[in-house]
Amino acid sequence: MKRRLWLSLLLVMAILVIAGCSSSESAKKSKVIGSVNGDEITQTEYDNAYKIREIYYDNQMAQINASNGSGQNGVQIETVKDQTVIKSLQDAAWNDLIIQKLILQQAPKEGIEVTDKELRDVVNSDEFKNFITTNKMDEDAYKEALKTQYLFNKLDKKITGRVEITDQEIEDYYKTNLSEFQEAGGIETYHILVETEKEANDILAQLKGGADFAALAEKYSLDTGSAQAGGSVGLTNQDSDWVPEFKQAALALKPGEMTQKPIKSQFGYHIIKAGSFHDAKVRTLKEASNQIRMILQDQKEEEVSNQYLENLKKKAVIKDLRPKDSTTTKKSK
Repeated sequence: MKRRLWLSLLLVMAILVIAGCSSSESAKKSKVIGSVNGDEITQTEYDNAYKIREIYYDNQMAQINASNGSGQNGVQIETVKDQTVIKSLQDAAWNDLIIQKLILQQAPKEGIEVTDKELRDVVNSDEFKNFITTNKMDEDAYKEALKTQYLFNKLDKKITGRVEITDQEIEDYYKTNLSEFQEAGGIETYHILVETEKEANDILAQLKGGADFAALAEKYSLDTGSAQAGGSVGLTNQDSDWVPEFKQAALALKPGEMTQKPIKSQFGYHIIKAGSFHDAKVRTLKEASNQIRMILQDQKEEEVSNQYLENLKKKAVIKDLRPKDSTTTKKSK
């Protein structure tokens, strides 16, 4: 599910599993720090929810820093959590628990339930049993988490099931966002990447002798992604995000031509081949309509879901008994 509001709901799976791995006696004795329509929220639940939010945050920061790179020009984001970040994570964790309680309360009112029959195939599968054993998880807690997740999915489907997108809405989006459907032109580019110049020259000799480029790419190329597509890396133009040596060599080729010597880059040695040239174009409304429908569908479903939860929260009696300087049991790094 793409809708942002349901991201917090999906966290319940991990929250419940972690809680299930904790001592049941400890959970029972945990301090009550709030409630939603009378359903208590304990410190243990809150701590577990915070842990999940912290994991998401740490992973997000790691991905951003990895994509930025660590070289001289790489911009690294500070990952030490200051009080602003900690407060934001605490608020998100608290909201996750409120949503969890509201959905569990609302599902029966909407006539939504998860039967044992629906879970039986999953619970009885070898994959499920192996997962529980390998990760040393509490089986009953995990079953409950799985059942809760099914409830969320069913309610989401019911809430958004009546969303419809009209042809006029698709056309309006197309006209307003025409730049999204511009496709840059360029030359079809294929390559074979190997580690040494000798390997590259050996492959070049085979190609000049009539060997099939796609077959050799699949057999030898270190770029496994393009290798499975006959060495194709898509279109190359002046805006392509290739290393300079590769881009310069690719753009120098005419359709059907191949580099006559290996091209060295930081990744190794490339043999590059040019396919057909494609002019820049704008996709037609007909060509783009399915993509636009999916975009609008997702937007509308998110709006409907957000409004549904906001209405539940407005009607709910929510008590926040956390201390004003509320923190989780352990300080963040």
